[in-house]
Amino acid sequence: MFDLIRRMLRGGAGRCASFRAWAVSEDTAAALKKPRINPRRSRIIASTQPENALVSHPDPARLLGVPASPARPVASAVAPARRFGGPGNLPGRESSPPNPAPEKAALRSANGFTLVELLAVMAIALVLLGLTLPALQNLNRNLGITDAGNRLAALMERARNHATTTQTVVAVRFFEAGSDAEYNTVALFALNALESDPLTHTSEPISSPLRLPEPLIVSRSLSSAMDGGAMGSGTGAPPGGAASGYREFLIFPNGATSLPSTEVNPYLCIAARHDAEANAGVKNPCVLSIDPVTSRVTIYRK
Repeated sequence: MFDLIRRMLRGGAGRCASFRAWAVSEDTAAALKKPRINPRRSRIIASTQPENALVSHPDPARLLGVPASPARPVASAVAPARRFGGPGNLPGRESSPPNPAPEKAALRSANGFTLVELLAVMAIALVLLGLTLPALQNLNRNLGITDAGNRLAALMERARNHATTTQTVVAVRFFEAGSDAEYNTVALFALNALESDPLTHTSEPISSPLRLPEPLIVSRSLSSAMDGGAMGSGTGAPPGGAASGYREFLIFPNGATSLPSTEVNPYLCIAARHDAEANAGVKNPCVLSIDPVTSRVTIYRK
């Protein structure tokens, strides 16, 4: 009887010990899976500790009343960054400095151009300027000749209108430019006969003089209207100018002129002075053809 009771107690004690061991193992596994750590406290500890400090996790055995085991060092969650700003170094590999070639190329492109490049561009620009400068000078001179011809034609048209509307004789006078017998000033004068002597006339300027810019002239040798006795001559002064010799032709109240009628209408030639004096001929002159009967002017240009 006593042996049976002792055997039952021993079996119950063994079952109790087995139950106690099973409970401890289950709690330990749960603690290992889900450690009860305060997230706010863990963040504070992580921010205050250095990066390479050892992190100790709570021991589940200590939570169950079992003597604590020594803490094991755990590697930091954040590996130290590489020297040049990349991710953590891999084991067995050393960090290498970045290649400075792209940085040098970007710096060179940002700096602009070199002195050699600047000198090359300047040399090309000077060569192009030297090639185009004569053409620009000729263009400017041709534009000046065309403008002078248009202004002279407008002046003679004004003389015709004045003669036909006021029924007076108008003299178109070409004044010499110095002593070279070339003409660069044109002015209009109204001729009024004296009552005491109808053959004597007084001249009165009716317009501002037209002065051709240098080096343009009305060439005497190249103008057929000034050959021989086609025009009268005299000495006088244009409005606001000094006295000099002049040549003139008249426009009558009916619109006719004093120029002789020929197969080819008399004409005036406007050109540059150095072209008119050269023996090689005139380059691109402006020719004004005058109709002796109607005093109409026609401009011819190349």
